[in-house]
Order: sequence, then structure tokens, then C-alpha cells
Amino acid sequence: MPKWMWIVLIVTAFIFVGGAREIIFVNINEQLEFNQGRRSGYFVLDHLSFMNGYSNSTLSRGKWALTVVFMLVNLALSVLAIKKVLREPRAVKWLLYLFLAGFIVSAAVFVVGKVIFNDNLGYLIARKVMGALQSPFPLMFLVPALYLVPDGE
Repeated sequence: MPKWMWIVLIVTAFIFVGGAREIIFVNINEQLEFNQGRRSGYFVLDHLSFMNGYSNSTLSRGKWALTVVFMLVNLALSVLAIKKVLREPRAVKWLLYLFLAGFIVSAAVFVVGKVIFNDNLGYLIARKVMGALQSPFPLMFLVPALYLVPDGE
């Protein structure tokens, strides 16, 4: 398949995955708000209304699991982009390092925030880092960085 077709396919996949993630997470948050009595109306999409049968703790655990799933899907799409479009072998290694570092930083900030600050600061920062890992941002960061690092590094 020509490179331009891979680009179109991968960009389309990133858009689809990002849109699906947004719809799912917004609706989980709507369900959580409704369950907690902070919403007077029920605004969850009809095809996701099955969530009404789940407790807040189940929905929250589901959000964490989906966060990891969407991170891995974006990692896979990024690896595919590197292999089919960039064709730069060292980039896959750096991308894996970037994702691993982001995941570790996110987890550490979350835990330290819980232990030291006892508020939402750690969660908010961890959420932003994980949000970046659930997008094409690491790939967009890596592509220009590859041109700054000499071969063999």
C-alpha cells in the first residue's frame, strides 16, 4: 500500500479512536454525575444507557481500565505510523520509552498527590498526562525530535 494511503488510514483511525474515547468518557461522567444527584436530567446516550445499572465504583474502575485500553490503542496506532510511514526503526524504541515514562510519571504524581496533598492535584496532573498518552500527541512530539537526535543515539 502506498505511504499516502497509510497516512489517510492512520489519521482516520486516530480520529475515530479519539472520538469514540470522548463519547464514552463523557457519558460515563454524565452517568456518575447523575448517580451522585448532581444532574437533574439523564443525558447519557441511549446506546450507553446500560451504564445506569452500574455503581459509581464500577464505573470509576471501568474508566481506569478504559484509560489504559485507549492508551494502548494509541500506542499501537503510533507504532503502525512509525513502521508504515516514517520507516524509522529507532523511533519505535523511543516511542515505547515515551509512553512508559508518561505512564510512570502519571502513576507517581497520582500516588504522591494522594499521600502528600490529599486533594485532587495529583489526580488532575495524572489525568492530563494520561490524556496526552490517549492521543497522537506522543507521535507528534517524537517526529520532530527524531530529527534533532543524530543517528545511533
